[in-house]
Amino acid sequence: MAWHGAAFYGSLQTLESLWSWAKEEEIDTDDLLLAQNGDGLTAFQIAAEKNHVETLQKMWVWAEEAKQNAKELKKKLFLSKDKYGYIAWHGAAFYGSLQALEILWCWAREEDIDTDELLLARNGDGDTAFKITAEKNHVEILHKMWVWAEETKQNAKELKKNLFLSKDKYGYNMWHGAAFYGSLRALETLWSWAKEEELNTEELLLAQNEVGLTAFQLAAEKNHVEILQKMWVWAEETKQNAKELKKKLFISKDKYGYNVWHRAAFYGSLQALKTLRSWAKEEELNTEEFFWPKLGIN
Repeated sequence: MAWHGAAFYGSLQTLESLWSWAKEEEIDTDDLLLAQNGDGLTAFQIAAEKNHVETLQKMWVWAEEAKQNAKELKKKLFLSKDKYGYIAWHGAAFYGSLQALEILWCWAREEDIDTDELLLARNGDGDTAFKITAEKNHVEILHKMWVWAEETKQNAKELKKNLFLSKDKYGYNMWHGAAFYGSLRALETLWSWAKEEELNTEELLLAQNEVGLTAFQLAAEKNHVEILQKMWVWAEETKQNAKELKKKLFISKDKYGYNVWHRAAFYGSLQALKTLRSWAKEEELNTEEFFWPKLGIN
C-alpha cells in the first residue's frame, strides 16, 4: 500500500499527507500504524531497516497521539513481527542501520521495555540481533550492543555471556555464523571480548553446531582462508597444549563423520585444502589417518 511504499523510500511529506487524510476520512490510525505488507512488515519496521530515522520519529509521535492506549500501541509497534519473526530491532541490525538501533534502544528504555530481553530477542530462526550483526560484519553495531549489555541493570557479565553463546534453531551461535559468512572483523572483535570475559577460548574454537560443525570447518567449506589462518594463530596462542588443540581442530568430526578436510573437499574449496595440507605436514599429523579416515556413513 502507499503507506508502506512511502516508508520504504523515506518520503516523509507523503506520509504526513497520508496520515492527515486518514484522520480526515476517520480511518483507524492505530490500524494504519500496525498495518502489515505481504511479508508481515509494518511501515515502522521498514523505516527502521532503511535507517529513515526522521520517519521513525514521526511515527512515534503519531503513536503517542493515539486516542486509546498510546503506551500499548508503541509497544506493539516495537514488538510487531514479520512472517520471519523479525521485529524492528532485528531488521535494523540486519541492514546495519545504526542510527535506527540507537533511537529504538532509547525508546525501549523510555517505555520500560526489558532491554535484556530485547538484546536476547530471537527471530523465527532463533537469531538474536547480536548474532545477525556478527554475521553481517557490522562491527560498529556489535560494539554498540556490547556497550548496551554492559549498562544492564542486572548481571552484565551473564548477559554478555548469553549474547555470546545463544544458539539459533540450527545450533549456530554468533561465532559459527560469522565464520560461515566470512565476517573476519566481527570474529576478531568477538575473540577479543571472549578473552576479556574469560570465556574458555579453546571451547569456543571447538564448539559444534547441531550437526557437529565447528567454525573452523565452516570456514574451510566456504573457502574463507583468511579466517582459517586467523583461527590457526589463535589456536597457537592457547595457554594449554596448542599442538593438541590444533590437532582437535583438524580431526573434529561432524555427525556424518566429516572432518575439516572432507568439508573443504566436498565444497571444492581448493585454497582451504592447500592450506590444511600444509598445516598437516607442519604438525606431523598422520596424513593417512587424516586424509582417508572412514566416514561415519552407512
